[in-house]
Amino acid sequence: MSSDSRLDAFESLFRSAVKDVFTLQAPRLERVLVLVDTPADEAAALQESVRGFLSCIDSAHALQWEVASAEDWTRGPTPPIVRAREVVEERRPDLLVTRRHQLGQMGNIPYTLGSVVDVLTQATDVPVLLLPPPDFALPSSTDRVMVVTDHLSGDDRLVNFGVELTHRRGTLYLAHVEDEGILEYYLDAIDKMQSIDSELARTKLPARLLKTPADYIDNVAAVLARSGVEERVVPLVRLGRGVSAYQQLMAEHDIDLLVVNTKDDRQDAMDSMAYALAVQIRSRPLLLL
Repeated sequence: MSSDSRLDAFESLFRSAVKDVFTLQAPRLERVLVLVDTPADEAAALQESVRGFLSCIDSAHALQWEVASAEDWTRGPTPPIVRAREVVEERRPDLLVTRRHQLGQMGNIPYTLGSVVDVLTQATDVPVLLLPPPDFALPSSTDRVMVVTDHLSGDDRLVNFGVELTHRRGTLYLAHVEDEGILEYYLDAIDKMQSIDSELARTKLPARLLKTPADYIDNVAAVLARSGVEERVVPLVRLGRGVSAYQQLMAEHDIDLLVVNTKDDRQDAMDSMAYALAVQIRSRPLLLL
């Protein structure tokens, strides 16, 4: 077997689960629940701000808005975390809006989301719009939305939510960062395999790994164009260092909303990259799917 053939076989391990063809399907969005630990008047004011931020879907879907304030879930004999989950199950929203550090839990410590958010993102299937802390202003609209794609599972759902929440004629950024540390780990392993040309691997493997998400994004753009979607699709595919690379992309493009997948079928906790992004990116809203 030639070096090229061995490299192709190695790359197939990465490509085996890739979803190449994008299917456009608008997500169900009819009911929105704003759940916060503030008094009813403050919660109602926050709801109005969120309605402005989500104006692109509020009018299109004639959304039904509900508020669960402190009076609805933080008082009584049932522990607040349990009651928060019960409220979500009772009201069955299509989108849950909340903030990190509910119940005043370590609000000034930027190393956690708080147990309420942890439970709501993992113990329910409802998408969670995580708002920035009160000391950061909510963007006025969703003109610039960035979707973090992984091209292994659930990407169509991520992109469909990104399309739906991007303001008409806004910009949808589809971002994929191939982690340089992980890539270097595999390249070091290849260096130790006499049967594979390591110099060839270092030349070709990064390009091929980046080609996969680039091809997927090209397919998304083509499907959206054929479907008459007016949002502009911009690919952001590069090598980088995890969270810091996404933070840099958000700053470069002044992103209004970040869309990430939080579910990991292999564990009960939030996906590690999603959690790191949610903890460290505090100044902008995040949609956690």
